[in-house]
Amino acid sequence: MFQPVRLRLGRSVKAIIGTMFIAVALAGCGEDSLGPADQGPIGREVPDFKVAPVKAGGDVSLSSTKGSPVVLYFWATWCGPCRQFAPVLDKLTEEFEPKGAKFMAISTDDDLKVVQTFESEHPHKSPTYWDRNHEVQAMLGIDSLPSIMVLDKAGKVAFLSTGINEGTGNKIAEVLKSSLGG
Repeated sequence: MFQPVRLRLGRSVKAIIGTMFIAVALAGCGEDSLGPADQGPIGREVPDFKVAPVKAGGDVSLSSTKGSPVVLYFWATWCGPCRQFAPVLDKLTEEFEPKGAKFMAISTDDDLKVVQTFESEHPHKSPTYWDRNHEVQAMLGIDSLPSIMVLDKAGKVAFLSTGINEGTGNKIAEVLKSSLGG
């Protein structure tokens, strides 16, 4: 019968192996969807994308909002925190849309009919879109809901929140005021 062999490694050998393991793990990270992972998304330009309106109409592109600050709100009908944040988003829409800000509530649900039914019962005040096949969600690295991304007039990320807390709405309002010049 064979007995397992226990290797006795010194601290320096363990440190070298640990460092090599970390280096190999990080080598696969490379760039995320918005650029080098170590810089984070703030200040990066968001690439153009198209989403389908929940109501009738053709696809809408992010580039159609050029020159305006934009709030991208990623949500789903089944997401409890998304439902909690919806009234805050509605207030922000009422306050800042007349001043020139654009809002895109982008559903990540799998089924457009589910979103349409939900919107008929609980309509957002901001325009609502559907991210078919989760392409925009993947491109922007959105991996939790709700996620809110505010873009400045140049289309660069000025604010990003994954999840919500009591101050999220106030922070979005601050960023929009700053971007709108007031």
